[in-house]
Amino acid sequence: PSLATSAIPSDCLRSAPLVPRSMAVVAGDNAENIAEQTDELVALKEIFGEDIYMQDEEPGAVSFSIDVLVDFGLCRGSVTLWAEFQESDQAFLVSGDGVATPAGAAASSTFSGGGAAAVAPSSPALGPSSVAALVQQQLEGNRPQQLTKPRIERSKSGRNVQRAEVTVKHLPPLTLHLGFPPEYPSSAPPDFHLVCGWLTSEQLAQLCAALDGQAAEMLGSPIVFTWAEFLKSDTKDLLGLGDSLALVASDDASDVRAVADCVDPLATMVELLRYDQRRELECWKNEVHQCGICFGEKAGSLFVNLGGCAHNFCVECMGDMTKLHVKEGSIIELKCPVPDCRAELGSRMLERVLEPHEYERWERLKTQQILDTLEGIAFCPRCEELGHDVPNFVEGTASSDDAPVATCRRCGYVFCGKCLGIAHTSIQDCISEEDRIMQVAMRKMAESSGKMTLAQRKRMQKERTMGKLYEITLGEEAPEVDTIGLLVKDWRDSTSGDEIMSVSTGTKDDFTPVWTVTKSDYTDLGDKLMLRPPLIVRIRRNTVAAEERDRKKRALEELMTLRAIKQDSQPCPRCNVRISRSAGCNHMRCTNCDTHFCYRCGKQIPSDNPYSHFGGGGCPTFDTSEVRRMVQEERENVGIDYELENLRRQFGRQEGLFANFEAHQNGRPIQRRTRGDGSQCPTCRQFNDRIGRLNHARCHACRSSFCHHCRKKIVGVVNAHYRGEGACPQHEADAPAVAAAPAAA
Repeated sequence: PSLATSAIPSDCLRSAPLVPRSMAVVAGDNAENIAEQTDELVALKEIFGEDIYMQDEEPGAVSFSIDVLVDFGLCRGSVTLWAEFQESDQAFLVSGDGVATPAGAAASSTFSGGGAAAVAPSSPALGPSSVAALVQQQLEGNRPQQLTKPRIERSKSGRNVQRAEVTVKHLPPLTLHLGFPPEYPSSAPPDFHLVCGWLTSEQLAQLCAALDGQAAEMLGSPIVFTWAEFLKSDTKDLLGLGDSLALVASDDASDVRAVADCVDPLATMVELLRYDQRRELECWKNEVHQCGICFGEKAGSLFVNLGGCAHNFCVECMGDMTKLHVKEGSIIELKCPVPDCRAELGSRMLERVLEPHEYERWERLKTQQILDTLEGIAFCPRCEELGHDVPNFVEGTASSDDAPVATCRRCGYVFCGKCLGIAHTSIQDCISEEDRIMQVAMRKMAESSGKMTLAQRKRMQKERTMGKLYEITLGEEAPEVDTIGLLVKDWRDSTSGDEIMSVSTGTKDDFTPVWTVTKSDYTDLGDKLMLRPPLIVRIRRNTVAAEERDRKKRALEELMTLRAIKQDSQPCPRCNVRISRSAGCNHMRCTNCDTHFCYRCGKQIPSDNPYSHFGGGGCPTFDTSEVRRMVQEERENVGIDYELENLRRQFGRQEGLFANFEAHQNGRPIQRRTRGDGSQCPTCRQFNDRIGRLNHARCHACRSSFCHHCRKKIVGVVNAHYRGEGACPQHEADAPAVAAAPAAA
């Protein structure tokens, strides 16, 4: 319910009840009144629609309310609301959200979208009681644009607040509570109460008196619609309302039917401000706007507010952009497309434009990003090896020489919060990153074979039962075997102890067995291995030796991979994510936390002026090896300069366009492009060539339709622009002869 439809004080209801008289009197002459009441009620429902609220429709006991929007003519202006501060109002503070709220109280209304506001309930700051609480606090930290701040007038000393005011374009409706007595409309008017939050009790009493006068003049006729129209059109003139309204605390009125719902002027001001912005959003959604990305014109309901700022773009464009960044994992780029804004996108906006699985991925990546940047958080190295990311708080230290200690809340492992090694007391005992990598590899080497993947286990089972084929070509040595067909030493990727299953002549595609373990004698095996190549040997691996070898091989490969990553990357100084440079200067930007740092020394550098770190005896902008590589690429015509020359040869020099732009910036007229047969788009001013003799064009820059003949934008159905008397010709050859005569002459 809106502000104007709030509850009526109980003492007013007792003094002038809305409930009609007893049903016992509804008989005889009142039957005709009941019929007229029913007809009037049906008509009122059709007229007022959603603005009428029924409480009781039983004949003879009808009660309902109607919201009447006072016509202020606000489409061309606004109304200023102001309230005086009393001594008891000093507890009110203007918070950082721009909302006047009582000290210790929290605002409850919420609102989002359309360049409007959202006021979240205030809450005490969360302490580091749990990692989940910190993450949730930052996930919801993308706060939309807040309510407009009320203007505060203070005393000359600045210590005391004297007055607060705010400007709005929409005011809540008056609420007319009605009850039909059995005698209405023949001999009695309806019972009514008039409720409003921005009018005083005496002003409402004047309106009640005016309604009584109209009821007396129209006794015997339906009066509700007349009352509603009077309140809508004549309230402003009757009360002499101007462009400024004072909010005053309600007091006892001369008429108990006048209910001024303004107990606290400052709280009422905040509610009126929220109502104004809700109505602004509704009006904005019903209008047509142009998207700043695709330049398409769409209804406001098809736009989405970005959450972190007041900018709005269409759902389709923002959906394409956000889905791409979420898919690639570059969620740091989820910012407002406006270059001068770049505010972070809100979670509510992302939830609207992303699919459920995409939103879950964003939430997971965002959580990881927040955890990486939180100070005093360390991930358990043991759980990380098992595929679990478990963040833990690092305990504080008494001195800077003590090593911080963290305890995993999942497995109970105690480790150093700085080097992630085994817990120790002094920071001097911290191990290097390379040593920690070696420890990880050695622990994985000691793991059982049960940690193999399903594909590895299937391959091992196949080789255990059928063996593996090896081809021996001319010049290659055959494996050495003992008397029972087992290898006596390692051969290729087979190890000592593997068993020969068969020997064949030919290739893998076409071979003939000459010795098999099930049908031949082991004494013939040596002779068969000495046959003229090509030969095919099937070897069954020793299960225990093969699994141990594969386990060591995987651990060694992982160790080499980790070492290679360490050598060719640099950790971000803020979130410690490894970043590898492919080409370019030493200025790097972390795609996980948006931190700028130097790739040479690894230090964080200012984002507003990153290149101030380089030069002056510090780190060089480019490494010598990188300069040599760029020079070599330029010589080989594979560098960036070669691509630029290709563009220049393809499109020519662009000095004329730059000069034309500078002339426009200085106020001189733009020289229109005359090359070819075409015209400029009336929306984005981009030149478009004519396709054949067709006058209809679709701009290749902003995708809007326009006509080459009249050079006007086409809105709606394109063919309708070329139909009817005096319409433009769809093809230039279709132009009338009279129009072509001057050109021919």
